[in-house]
Amino acid sequence: MFLYAQSVFCQTHIHWGSTNDPLHGLVVSWQSNEISSQIKWGYTSSFEQGSFSGVRRNNYAGYLYDYIFPTVIASSTIYYAIAGHGGWTAEKTFQTSVSQSSTHFSFIAGGDSRTYMDDWRTVANKLATETVDFHLFLGDHVNSGSSTTDWSNWFDSGENFLKKNLIYHTGGNHEYGPIYLNQFVLP
Repeated sequence: MFLYAQSVFCQTHIHWGSTNDPLHGLVVSWQSNEISSQIKWGYTSSFEQGSFSGVRRNNYAGYLYDYIFPTVIASSTIYYAIAGHGGWTAEKTFQTSVSQSSTHFSFIAGGDSRTYMDDWRTVANKLATETVDFHLFLGDHVNSGSSTTDWSNWFDSGENFLKKNLIYHTGGNHEYGPIYLNQFVLP
């Protein structure tokens, strides 16, 4: 009798960034251990915009995939799911920012989660309930920027917040380095 290893379905560490402003250059990134991965999305749960391949790049724990959205509609909900060979994730949502012509927008700024993952989880879960146009993370995400364990713990602890919010990141003295620079899509 032979036993064969089965590929484990793994689309994790979903997070949002932007190469430009929040409506032009919006990017969703996710980590996967699979050779290819896709996203399907739309402004309704029927994912009417279609399915698209993520752009793969190497990461500290397998592959990192990015999908750059075309210009998105302001103040809208994006419905999305991510897939690999194991199937699609559950449906997720993301709220887009207000129009650039708006004179009113909101954001939250904070940082220094570093060595306090229980506190980071508590704060991230609270932030996940807030509605703002974007967040600024002001550095010191992790204690050691070269520690893959620190990064995995940070993403796992902030999962509920990270998978549904646009965050612009700045590097602090603790995490700045190759993993940080590769992990986030920045303007």
